[in-house]
Amino acid sequence: MTSESHDPIRAKLLAMLPQQPSPTRMDRRFRNVLLSFSSVAVPLAIWWSQGGARVEQRPLWWVIGTSIGWLAVAAWAVWGSLAPGPTMIGRSRRWQRWIVILTPTSLFLWMLAWDLADPDRLVPWEGRWGRKCLNRTMLLGAWPLVALIWMRRGSEPLHPGARGAAIGAAVGGSSGVLVELWCPITDPSHMLLGHILPLAILSFAGLLLGRWLLGLHARRKTRATNEGPEKPS
Repeated sequence: MTSESHDPIRAKLLAMLPQQPSPTRMDRRFRNVLLSFSSVAVPLAIWWSQGGARVEQRPLWWVIGTSIGWLAVAAWAVWGSLAPGPTMIGRSRRWQRWIVILTPTSLFLWMLAWDLADPDRLVPWEGRWGRKCLNRTMLLGAWPLVALIWMRRGSEPLHPGARGAAIGAAVGGSSGVLVELWCPITDPSHMLLGHILPLAILSFAGLLLGRWLLGLHARRKTRATNEGPEKPS
């Protein structure tokens, strides 16, 4: 894409800049630190209160090996969805879509590879289709999703929905690390419904939240709310 093709976008962004609210740097930094801390502390506290890690019915080496893969994929998704892009207009929609697609796909294939190494784990557990794991992943990921999108409110000029969906996939992958440490079941049907499906749900929730909060219009609405209706001269 040539520099000339960026000119209309650059002009649009520059025209919007005077309309943006200007919180102090200290206020913004304190808010972001608080939201970042809570997005980690809240799910960890919930996970710990509900039993934390359970190694039962799994060798320790199995738990460590599978968790390393989840951590790697989740870390990549978090970096890809939250790190600033190489230009002022942020990362491309295609980049965000790859995060949404590759995060659940990589995690499922990773667990399937470990199952194939021990075929006994491919056998489904009767009555354990994954409801508890689905609910737990959603519970652990709900607040981090809201906190991280709120922290970046009004920061995505072109693709707020795609950015929100990518953040949802990253949050789902990160929450899934904790759930995987807790859950001893790894057969493919359980993984799809209990561990991968919630990533898709969180991505869709992130899509909706992103369209609502990440676009530049979100800041203009916030400023209009804070300042009230314009007084006639």
